[in-house]
Order: sequence, then structure tokens, then C-alpha cells
Amino acid sequence: MNDNYCLIRTYTSKIIEFRYYFINNFMNNEYRYPICFTISFINLNQLFYILSLCSVFDNLSTRHKLYIGKELFKASISVNLKQHYIQE
Repeated sequence: MNDNYCLIRTYTSKIIEFRYYFINNFMNNEYRYPICFTISFINLNQLFYILSLCSVFDNLSTRHKLYIGKELFKASISVNLKQHYIQE
């Protein structure tokens, strides 16, 4: 079972926040700090570029990467329509 997960939310008028919680089973650490990205709506392509550079995402399956992309796209649509976004 994979314990890694992400949270995507929108706040203010044009900000998308992406948090990825990476659970490293090799380290005996009780703290779980997320990898956080906060991006302006107009720079969404830069977020995808930064995510492609982050080595943690190399271990994700294609299905998980597509899911993250779909959720980020939904968040960008909600920001464009000035709606609140709630991740599925």
C-alpha cells in the first residue's frame, strides 16, 4: 500500500497550492513534512515543469501522475471561473 498522497487547494483569487506528502519508510521518523508548491494561476505550466524536475515524482505510476494533472487542471478551471475548489 502506498502511503503517499497529495492535497490540492485554491485560495485568494489566483493561487493554487499543491502539497505532496511523501512517506519515506526507510527513515524512522514520526514527522511527515509535505513538499509544497504554491503557484499563481498564470504560471501553471511552470508548476508542471517544476514537478517534472522533482525526483520524488519519478517513482509514481503513470496513473498517479495523470490523476495529479487532472486535479491540477480542475483547480485551474475553478480559479479561472472564480469558484472554490474541493479535491475529490
